[in-house]
Amino acid sequence: MNSQVPALVGPVELIAMYGEKSSTLRSWIRRKRFGDPDLKLSGTDMWHRDRFFMVTPDGEVLRDPKEIDASARPPLPVLLGRIEAAAAFGVQPDPGFDKIRSRHGPEGSGLFPEPVMVVSRTPIWLAEQLRRFADRTGRPFSPPEPEPERKPRRRAGGTGDGDVALCAEPAPA
Repeated sequence: MNSQVPALVGPVELIAMYGEKSSTLRSWIRRKRFGDPDLKLSGTDMWHRDRFFMVTPDGEVLRDPKEIDASARPPLPVLLGRIEAAAAFGVQPDPGFDKIRSRHGPEGSGLFPEPVMVVSRTPIWLAEQLRRFADRTGRPFSPPEPEPERKPRRRAGGTGDGDVALCAEPAPA
């Protein structure tokens, strides 16, 4: 994975982490148990993975769906899913973007970049990767502007008087 892109998780990864049924997890997402997603690409909600890992003072890692680290995170680089990348190239996701990928992909000339990650079956590229591809191939490319930084999220069920979600500090990198 690219070092400038933090680890992200979506519904598929959360189902695996918590060992819950898909319907249970989707209910938790609808009820905002995990707060607002940090990112939504191609219709898939995504969160920083480290929000879901709690470290106790003795170093034990816990995964408790009731204890989510809702503190602010550094802004994400401009990331594009399949739908956003197609829009940036000014084509429809089906079949326009697929034609660009297959014509210039690994089977073709090898110019089209591999995704930096796949989250919940959604391929994700850095906008700068696709910009370099567009420059090499002479394609127009207009990615979306980065979203403004958001305020820290509030804990579900909080008093509304400024309380922020209880959270353990993430493990040092």
